[in-house]
Amino acid sequence: MNHPTPSDGRVAVVRGTAAYPADAPYHPDTRFPELAALGAAVGPADSNPAYRMVREALVHLGGGIGAPGDPAWNPLAAWIRPGDRVLLKPNWVMDWHPNEAMLGEQLALDSLVTHPAVLRAVLDYAQLALGGRGQLTIADAPLQACDLPRLQQRTHIAALTEHFAALARAGMPVVPVTTEDLRLEIAAASSLPGGIGQVYRKVRRDDEGRHLFVQVGEASQLEPIAADWQRFRVTCYDPSAMGEAHRPGHHMYCIGRAVLEADCVIDLPKFKTHKKSGITVALKNLIGINGHKSYLPHHRRGSIASGGDEFLAADPLKEAGAALQDRQHTDGQAPWLQRAAALGASGLAAVNRALRQDGTESGSWYGNDTIWRTCIDLNRVLLYADAQGQFPRAADAQPCRRVLHIVDGIIGGDCDGPLNPRPQLAGVVLAGGHAAFVDIAAALVMGLDWRAIPIVAGAFAPGEGPALCRLPPEALELVGNVSSWCGAGAAVLDGLPGALDFQPATGWEGAVDRGAYRTPRLPADASVRPMGALWRSDDLDRLIGPR
Repeated sequence: MNHPTPSDGRVAVVRGTAAYPADAPYHPDTRFPELAALGAAVGPADSNPAYRMVREALVHLGGGIGAPGDPAWNPLAAWIRPGDRVLLKPNWVMDWHPNEAMLGEQLALDSLVTHPAVLRAVLDYAQLALGGRGQLTIADAPLQACDLPRLQQRTHIAALTEHFAALARAGMPVVPVTTEDLRLEIAAASSLPGGIGQVYRKVRRDDEGRHLFVQVGEASQLEPIAADWQRFRVTCYDPSAMGEAHRPGHHMYCIGRAVLEADCVIDLPKFKTHKKSGITVALKNLIGINGHKSYLPHHRRGSIASGGDEFLAADPLKEAGAALQDRQHTDGQAPWLQRAAALGASGLAAVNRALRQDGTESGSWYGNDTIWRTCIDLNRVLLYADAQGQFPRAADAQPCRRVLHIVDGIIGGDCDGPLNPRPQLAGVVLAGGHAAFVDIAAALVMGLDWRAIPIVAGAFAPGEGPALCRLPPEALELVGNVSSWCGAGAAVLDGLPGALDFQPATGWEGAVDRGAYRTPRLPADASVRPMGALWRSDDLDRLIGPR
């Protein structure tokens, strides 16, 4: 049996039809022999390319018992044992897309969140591997303002769970499929007409022992920048709460107990660009194992010149807007004060965009040197923290659970991701045992330079404690059904022929295809740009040298 491990560089990339089936519970459209144990329900011919693409990715990846086409084939044997607790982690970031009216509700939603047809295929093969013994949970911590019941209704999750319940009632060897909201805090957003002056009414949910605090301490990738801990921010959360979780020598995350108690986690991200991290695929999707966003530094307030990474140059308008955002999201204030601060922040942001033609704010640009560190920490926590939340300090620590990443890129998203992506009919599914290699492959397929994306390049960065990746990038091996994309090492690391033409996220234009990433550092006396001017590539070269 071939057993891919967290240090395995193999990634399967399959390209097919960029379409999803219309009808839940998304039965396969082919009578695959291995599915007989699950009743072998089949939909109309050619109705479910998503299922076939997931299956083909697992074929190319290896890690199974038996051979494809054999009734006893079990493609997830390397990751799932009978009796395991298995957690599926989709991207359930938000229940609506801002441009649904223009794009159409279905296409907009398809570009935003993991499609349930991909979940269905993975659930089937997880059921085969469990053999009727164990647990299957679908869990995520979406944004605080996400109406998760509405999203689950829109994506027909109840039809999936009922499908397996019906199989169990019929005596099939399946386990119930449950869902869990990993958030500790939810919120309802309200604003004035036009979406300005947005404030949140937050509700703290009873924890009931559903989370554990994982202390990474000095082994955190945030430790090298922890001297700036008072600048750590996450948009739309109380900045005062951040200091309880992160400061020098103290870096703590709030992780769902269901994640830590799992024997296997299957990460099911969407294939999108991201304004803060460049791309959001396997590595970034692990943000959703953390139950409270106040434990997640996303950027450091202020300009590069002042010691932050929220934006590039010193800018009084942006600085004032950031101060108002802090006031807007500080808990315990009178609602009218929060509303006034929200109106001021919205107004300053609009003025800044109009004068500078620059929408970069809140760390949404290529110079964000914070969010990637948080994401790498969470990926290490997933691998190495035990069921009691203890994170090891030994560099040679072994993983506590098996992790597989399967990327839904059938319809992806670029430009203004992750919440307002432009749909891209990519028609790809990726699968691999290590998030870092999956993300290199994803960036290559998108046509972006992975070396210029900190969350990807940073996955190979040295640090204290157990490393996320113990092999170099050259260990990447691409396998799949596109022969020109297959290969290993340097043969694929420098770009793929016929790669997709994804437009970089807002704030990343001209940066992710210009060579190795370097955090820009301005001199202390750097001044604001003149009104109406942009920061262009020649400005950056002058200030920080060729990248």
